[in-house]
Parts: sequence; C-alpha cells; structure tokens
Amino acid sequence: MIKYEITCPICKTIYMGVTFGNCPVCDWMFLGGETELNDDEYDSTNFTSIREAKKKFAQGLNIW
Repeated sequence: MIKYEITCPICKTIYMGVTFGNCPVCDWMFLGGETELNDDEYDSTNFTSIREAKKKFAQGLNIW
C-alpha cells in the first residue's frame, strides 16, 4: 500500500495516508474524489456532507 500526502478537506491537516483512510485529526474518511463533490452532497462512505463536517469541526464537535 502506497501512502501519499493528503490534505484533509475538513480540517486541512496534511498527513501521509491512503485512499479510504481516515484523517488522524478529524476522522474524515478520505475517498480521493472530494473535490468533485458539492459541499452539500453525501458520499457512500461518509454519512455527513463536507459542509456539515466542517461546521461541526469548527465548533469542536465530533464530525459524526
């Protein structure tokens, strides 16, 4: 499994990870196609939208 540099779309943490791996700070599961999603869309893995997760993270809440 090859790790590469990922910037989390929720908390902006930069870390070495893999597709379908979780961010070590906010726990968002990185799919690799988040840039193609509208901020209000839901994907098949993360059961919250990018906008909702960002809002919860900014408030210091668990994104789930």
